[in-house]
Amino acid sequence: MIQILCIDTTTDVCSVALTQNGTVVAAIENSDKNTQSALLTLYIEQVLKEANCAYNQLSAVAISSGPGSYTGLRIGASVAKGLCYALDIPLISTDTLTALAQQAAKTYPRTNAYYVPMIDARRQEVFAALFDNHLNIINPPQAIVLEPTTFDNLLNEKTVLFCGTGSVKYKSMLQHQNAQFIDTQTVYCIANNIAALSYQQYCKKDFANTAYYEPLYVKPFYIGN
Repeated sequence: MIQILCIDTTTDVCSVALTQNGTVVAAIENSDKNTQSALLTLYIEQVLKEANCAYNQLSAVAISSGPGSYTGLRIGASVAKGLCYALDIPLISTDTLTALAQQAAKTYPRTNAYYVPMIDARRQEVFAALFDNHLNIINPPQAIVLEPTTFDNLLNEKTVLFCGTGSVKYKSMLQHQNAQFIDTQTVYCIANNIAALSYQQYCKKDFANTAYYEPLYVKPFYIGN
């Protein structure tokens, strides 16, 4: 049995899930801000206990790689890498926006549409990617400064489903008949989302280099005055 510990700390949500052959068997999450450093290791112990799984029974640790919160990404990466070193198991890096798009497509399937997962990057900026309805990636993750006309070329062509924390502020500035916004309480960044992806990657032996792994920041970290 392949047992993978999944971690997502890309947004304010701190979430952990344990999967067995790609199926979530235990999970926990908390959306309180600034709690990830305090809760993450406790949540890991809790899901392992709930699933009656010992640390030495884990096959791998999967981390939602970003983009997202710089602090959250670093907390998740440090814990995941520490576990992989201690247990001598592989690290799996899963793309956050791909996982978010998959969850959106599963929850709101469309036969002729684009999916644009977005993560808030503060101010009027978001981290976003573009997928077709078959979840083929068209534009990879990038930082975008939102304008009402940013996605006009797509919206004039077909329906575009926006999801994720970044879509909330875009909804306030966009009015287009082909724009649909998915409830952020329904589809959001959570460890459960990377269950299927991480299992697929495990079967393909698509592992990250634990020593040199870094989250997908997309843009350099900036400290304001």
